[in-house]
Amino acid sequence: MYVPKPFVWQDRAEIAAMIAAHNFGLLVTQSAAGLEATHLPFLYDPEEGHEDFPGGRLLGHIARANPQCAAIETLAESGGEALAVIQGPHAYVSPNWYATGGKVPTWNYQAVHLYGRPRLLDPAATSALMARLVETHEAPLAAPWSLQSLDERKRRGLENAILAFEIPIARLEAKAKLSQDKPAEEALSAAMGIAEAFPEDPLAQATAAEMRRRATTED
Repeated sequence: MYVPKPFVWQDRAEIAAMIAAHNFGLLVTQSAAGLEATHLPFLYDPEEGHEDFPGGRLLGHIARANPQCAAIETLAESGGEALAVIQGPHAYVSPNWYATGGKVPTWNYQAVHLYGRPRLLDPAATSALMARLVETHEAPLAAPWSLQSLDERKRRGLENAILAFEIPIARLEAKAKLSQDKPAEEALSAAMGIAEAFPEDPLAQATAAEMRRRATTED
């Protein structure tokens, strides 16, 4: 990912929070079959406290019927990296929203690329991952659904139909393009423009809020 210096993002706590909030990402692999990609929900453990996970680890699963399973299994056996792409808040920026003229249209956004060699999870770890995914996404609901509501045969059938994996993160590239290359007053003016132009768009509102935060806290 191309990351000009003003947009380098290194705060691991912020990165982990963004992934947790926008964890539906893209898993990309390459094999003899060519490039393949699948859209998946992920879980990210930023600090595992283990020498195998200095950059944390990403956890996910894919349907065994998905042809990309073969590429994941091959990478797990013989090495080679997979890439997971997480897209955070983003919004269009009009030149009209800057305090001064001479600007051009652009797009502000946050994104993280995570690279590593997949490892396949055993049945016990697969069960734990499925329970954790359900608990994570059901937590905000008034009446959370639980895997325990299924009988054991049904649960085992579901688990046998997926390939669960973890990716120890060997490389992590994070970009926060939020008008940091502009004076603070310009960034704040653009943030106001975004917020007013897209009042019903939560991603645009989150982008504007992050632009305001950075413009008022960073040198």
